[in-house]
Amino acid sequence: MAKYLSLQDSRAQRQKLMQLYIKQIPVEGRPLLAGDHTNWPRPDAVTLLQEDL
Repeated sequence: MAKYLSLQDSRAQRQKLMQLYIKQIPVEGRPLLAGDHTNWPRPDAVTLLQEDL
């Protein structure tokens, strides 16, 4: 039973992740939402901040 509980504890908490994403959306101006499905590296791209939950 302890193994299953530890696996469940290691899953990302969707609600906390969503709150983190929402905090990083600018509130002024129009947000620019874009997706890129290519495998080309984009080292200068703006990304979400690296934060621990």
